[in-house]
Amino acid sequence: MFREEKSVYEINLMLIEWWDKFIKRKGDKIKNPSTPVMRWGLKEYETWCLEWFSHFTFDEGQSDEEVLESFQRYVDRKVMQNLKKGKEPGSGLMGAEERWRWCGAGSDGKADSNVPPPCRCKFCKEQGVIRIAH
Repeated sequence: MFREEKSVYEINLMLIEWWDKFIKRKGDKIKNPSTPVMRWGLKEYETWCLEWFSHFTFDEGQSDEEVLESFQRYVDRKVMQNLKKGKEPGSGLMGAEERWRWCGAGSDGKADSNVPPPCRCKFCKEQGVIRIAH
């Protein structure tokens, strides 16, 4: 998920740079690496992005209440999309459809059910995002 729309050129450049870094990081573990064929495309425009048992959006100065309302609308929208497609309501939400799971993170950046959502820990602030763990 990008904060701003990227051009085809910018995305292709990002993929090339990613591959170069990947090859350098792997070093001698990869023998005779070739240049891969990478395909990409727009999946959907969305306000929230799924991570491992959490979602994030960009911090644009929203209040906590606005963030929670936005996330609830996102979850409701995904549940309805799943039902229309004949999937389980929570498919792809990793528990976010159950509001009691929503939480923030402790000072170590790990999800903590004792911290109310949304998360605005120092790690989220450094990345310019707001997270809701679940």
